Amino acid sequence: MRHIALLLLVMPALAGEIYQYTDANGSKVYTDRPPPGAAKRTDIKQNVIDTSGGNFLVREAMRKHPVVMWATPDCGPLCESGKAFLLKNGIQYAFRNPQASQADQTAFAQVVPDRVVPVLQVGSTVLRGFDPDQWRATLDQAGYPHTVDPTIKAGPAAVAPASGQAKKGQGQ
Repeated sequence: MRHIALLLLVMPALAGEIYQYTDANGSKVYTDRPPPGAAKRTDIKQNVIDTSGGNFLVREAMRKHPVVMWATPDCGPLCESGKAFLLKNGIQYAFRNPQASQADQTAFAQVVPDRVVPVLQVGSTVLRGFDPDQWRATLDQAGYPHTVDPTIKAGPAAVAPASGQAKKGQGQ
């Protein structure tokens, strides 16, 4: 533990200063040694890749094709199977109850006119009822992986009630 603390103290010193200048050939030069003449010192920031919240492919699938499950509390085994399927496959989704408010009822009617639950939205694709093969194929097409990403919290994500502005096939 003591060695790790020492290493963390030394690391910034190892980074040193970075200088940038243009050489006689007109090329930009980056170096850790002071350049000849009156070259400008440049602060170079570290490249950081955010790995929290899934790998790039998962984050892109979530951004481009958000998953919304529409269901009611009294939906029964089909809805419970759908929730279990999404959880088992590591899918983060918005859970929407069309009975929660008038705005949710209106938004749901725009997605599915016959108002039958469960309904799964994956981006602009709307699936009525629970069919695990159809759900998996749609998630595959949207880019969701078959393996569970441990950095994604699977299950329902917090979602605000509908504003009544939902468009058919669009998740909130």
